[in-house]
Amino acid sequence: MSETKLEEMVNIGPTIAGKLRNIGIETPDELRRRGSVKTYRQLQSATSNRLPICYHLLSLEGAIRKTDWRDLPETVRDRLLKEANPKP
Repeated sequence: MSETKLEEMVNIGPTIAGKLRNIGIETPDELRRRGSVKTYRQLQSATSNRLPICYHLLSLEGAIRKTDWRDLPETVRDRLLKEANPKP
C-alpha cells in the first residue's frame, strides 16, 4: 500500500510533517522526489536552530526507504552525513 499522507510514512509524525509542509512538501511522493539530503538542507535553512540529524535527516531517509531510521545501514548513515554536511 502506498502512503497518501506524510503522517502515514514511517518515522514521520505531525511535527516533521508540519515542517515538511512549511517548505512545500505536501505528499510522500514529493519527499521521495526531493530526497532526504536536499529536504534536510531546506529544513535546516528554514530554522535558526541546528536540527538533530537522527530526528530529521535519518528519519527522512528511513521514511523514503520505508524503514525505521535506526535500521539504516551504517554505510548509508555515513554517506548521508557527508552529503548533508560537506566540508569546504
